[in-house]
Amino acid sequence: MANKTYTITKKGIGWYVSYKIKIVSNKIEQAFSLKAVATEGSFKNSKLTKLSNKKAQWKAKYKLGVTRVVSCNAIVNGKKLVVS
Repeated sequence: MANKTYTITKKGIGWYVSYKIKIVSNKIEQAFSLKAVATEGSFKNSKLTKLSNKKAQWKAKYKLGVTRVVSCNAIVNGKKLVVS
């Protein structure tokens, strides 16, 4: 992977999220610039965390009728960036 800043995005029903991660030498150095938007419903406890040098995670409680946990993970897997 190139040493640069990547934008991570994910869209769910009634919400979307984006954030940036800085990659240096196939490792996550920083996760920043969180933008989480609920187009319907609402978020509680929205948080972006660098869990390790291989994984960053956004996680929130999303309420639209019922409350559930939603997340967006960025994982460095070898020389690939996987978003789930």
